[in-house]
Amino acid sequence: MKIERSKIYIVLLLSLLPINGCLNLDPQADPSRFYLLSVSDEVRGLQHIDGLSVGLKRVGVPTYLKNKKIVIRLGSDEIRYSEIHRWGEDLETAISRILATNLTAKNGIQQVSIVPWQDTSVHDIEINVKILRFEGADDGNVVLRALWEIQDSSTSNNPVTGDTSVTRSGWNGRNYGRLASLMSDTLSSLTNDLSEAINKLSIQSEIE
Repeated sequence: MKIERSKIYIVLLLSLLPINGCLNLDPQADPSRFYLLSVSDEVRGLQHIDGLSVGLKRVGVPTYLKNKKIVIRLGSDEIRYSEIHRWGEDLETAISRILATNLTAKNGIQQVSIVPWQDTSVHDIEINVKILRFEGADDGNVVLRALWEIQDSSTSNNPVTGDTSVTRSGWNGRNYGRLASLMSDTLSSLTNDLSEAINKLSIQSEIE
């Protein structure tokens, strides 16, 4: 007996259907979740009338962090990108914004502008920050390492340089909201280092 080829195809298709005979054609929800870095608590509602005008050059990050997928370090030579948990903005923009906002809460600082400058006025102080590491690790730690340079705009001599390394514990490897919060906390520590260096540079300029 000769069986038509089209009937064979139908039998094969039916054999691939689930037991209940239905295909789930409903659109699947996107599991992606997005996170933002946050400013320190002392910033909210605080602004100084008098103080220095600071110019913050765009913060540089290494190539492996120029990805909105959150990075987890598995070892000294291995990282993993999360396919679901992502940043809501690129890290260069986010870190620049957080540092600038945090600095405005520090004594002696009136305003902080980010490149491109919002005005043509000369800043009293200019800051350059380069991020070397900024990620969570599978051991539960959160790590930030940054190199920075602070220059008195009135002179090209004797810039203040520094190397900030911060480690925070308390991440369980699953709560990415907690990870983002701890990473924001490391930026507060970096802000404190920058603020102390600015104060030292201001004192040094007054003496000279």
